[in-house]
Amino acid sequence: MDKYKVIYLTGSPATGKTSLCHALKAEIEKLEIVSYYKLVKEYYSEKYGFEFEHEEMRRVSSQKITPDDIYNIDEWMISRLEFLRQSANIIIDSHAVTREAYGFRAVPFRTELLLRMKLDFIVSLYASPDIICKRINDNPEGRIVTSKEEISVHIGLQNALALSYSTTADCHIYFLNSQQPMDALIKWFRERVHRV
Repeated sequence: MDKYKVIYLTGSPATGKTSLCHALKAEIEKLEIVSYYKLVKEYYSEKYGFEFEHEEMRRVSSQKITPDDIYNIDEWMISRLEFLRQSANIIIDSHAVTREAYGFRAVPFRTELLLRMKLDFIVSLYASPDIICKRINDNPEGRIVTSKEEISVHIGLQNALALSYSTTADCHIYFLNSQQPMDALIKWFRERVHRV
């Protein structure tokens, strides 16, 4: 058994994944955050010589980021995981389902890649569609302004994909309500990261 854990953290946009990652990084020793957004940004900077701003990436992801790009980024991520896991626990912050002008798009991890990740467990964050809708509509940051009905669909699609990942990777999945106090979420993660 590996000493350090690899955790896949997902959930629809505005559930608080990035905020939780920042809080966990400050509270748990030997923890590395692998942000899929940052990997995409680095990949595009190296391959094409320009950088997406966060808002721009959210607006144009399906036009600019192809499935082939995603597969290349996935391979890049795996090489980082293999290196980082030697000295720290890892949280992968990502969501494969994106809201597009035409509806939704998912570019899931391949089976072979999921197995190479050696995930210890998966966490899918959720929150009330009312809360998520308000967060996105109050501060879109490049996201498509949306309705509570579309948010419900997005949550369902993201959770279904996460559940399929857990089946493929043969690991547990937890669905956490991100409206809990941050201290409670940190405590929950700390207990599982340090569990042997």
